[in-house]
Amino acid sequence: VSTQSTGTLKMSQWLVLLILALNLGWCYPPPPPPFNPRNYEVLGSLDVGTGESTIFLWRGTMYILENIFCGYVDHYGQWDPAFANHSYARIRELHSGVVVSNISATISTSFVSVFIDISSPNSTAWLSALAVDRCKAQCGTGLLAISSFNLLDWDSSVVTDFNKTTCNTQVSRVETPSPWLPAHQYVMILEPFYFLLNNNHDRNLTHGWFPAPGATSPPAPSGGSNIRWAGGWYYVITGGHNVVLVRSKDLKTWEPARTLMAPTPNDALVAPLANFPGACLLYTSYAADEEDSGDIGGCRIIKKKTEIKGRQIQNN
Repeated sequence: VSTQSTGTLKMSQWLVLLILALNLGWCYPPPPPPFNPRNYEVLGSLDVGTGESTIFLWRGTMYILENIFCGYVDHYGQWDPAFANHSYARIRELHSGVVVSNISATISTSFVSVFIDISSPNSTAWLSALAVDRCKAQCGTGLLAISSFNLLDWDSSVVTDFNKTTCNTQVSRVETPSPWLPAHQYVMILEPFYFLLNNNHDRNLTHGWFPAPGATSPPAPSGGSNIRWAGGWYYVITGGHNVVLVRSKDLKTWEPARTLMAPTPNDALVAPLANFPGACLLYTSYAADEEDSGDIGGCRIIKKKTEIKGRQIQNN
């Protein structure tokens, strides 16, 4: 578009620019596509008013283990005085939201996580829990190993070899241990970063833990760390609002951290895009431990049925 010698635009030139702007969407963003319920599938329910949560598969059904704090709106202490004024853990079916068990063995514990040992004949469910009441303290040194064959009846034992102060723990099965480490079938991660190994062939996780020799801290924040072993690699997922993935073959030399999830300004557009009234931002299960996180209330996870699976979060 040419200009006059005075450097101003003619009226006709302004009109041309306005038409271009409207056609190219400079003035208004394109409207979102209409919401079609058939394009989405309900995956399950999350109540982020709870504490740390672990989604797990057990005998073909998806469940969620949730840490419950004092002050939670559906605290089971309202119905059973043994739970009153204590932290504990419960298990729900992920899809239906039905409570399967308020676990009495976890009363006055914190940072409970679940590990399903599929190598055992009955796919034993193991909980690792700090023997610290979250309603009174945050971290501690006592660790409990709590097991069940049916998610209803639980046996609790003190882990005899544990004397580290930590906040979070999680266990993973190791099918083929690293040749650079002592023989082991299980690995445990602590927060701050610390690694323990276990080689009990009886699959009893209440004893036999020993430090991984020469282990180093991954190049990542130590926030609610999770560990998994797969294909010769020890994978650690850690962080808060920014979640990173790091891996190592020997718990000593780590690859650079890779961003797994990170917040963006577009997060708030997710719910309106699906024709929901307000955004419901989903944080990681351990984000409650991070200073820049917050409680976002209940959410429902749904999955878009497309070749590239997008995720939308619906206000519950």
